[in-house]
Amino acid sequence: SLHAKAAGHYRVANVVKSEVVKVVTLPSAAVTLGVTLVASLLVTGLVTNAALHHDPNYYLGFDPTQQALTGLIVAGLTGGVFGALLITAEYSSGTIRTSLAATPRRPILLTAKIGVTVATTVIFCEVLSFVSFFLGEAILSSGGAPSAALGSSGAFRAVVMTGLFIALLALMSFGFGLICRSTAAAIASFVGVVFVLPLV
Repeated sequence: SLHAKAAGHYRVANVVKSEVVKVVTLPSAAVTLGVTLVASLLVTGLVTNAALHHDPNYYLGFDPTQQALTGLIVAGLTGGVFGALLITAEYSSGTIRTSLAATPRRPILLTAKIGVTVATTVIFCEVLSFVSFFLGEAILSSGGAPSAALGSSGAFRAVVMTGLFIALLALMSFGFGLICRSTAAAIASFVGVVFVLPLV
């Protein structure tokens, strides 16, 4: 019975709760999310505002959905930092030892970490994508430029897939962090693969 009671403490649901608490209380993650939100919306605002008050010829081939989602380029970079921090912060602070002591079965701990990371990044990136879209379209329509709605052809799919793409970038960085166990190495690997390698 003692064994059964002890084993009950290591169920996935219990470990998931502890991982959620870690994400919520991690200062560096909160700062990164804040910077991502502000910077992405700022870039979206600047780009869409720059597209206002032009002659009709300027808008030939103009894609208002793409314009409204331009700020997510920033999220692609900061999302990589966020994904790395979710795992490497424990290694740099040494708290990973406490996590392993509390959850000796590593597959359960890893499953919980991945699950919480996926949920956090997907929800945040999707919300950011929709907010960026609505902000950009509001600015475009207010200045008389062509604008789009979620019901416009391909707009909804573009918004959803952009959010998922940014989330996948963050998860890629999480994977690098899991392998490298160093924030600097994980971010360097992420930047090298996502930004440098395509140029090469």
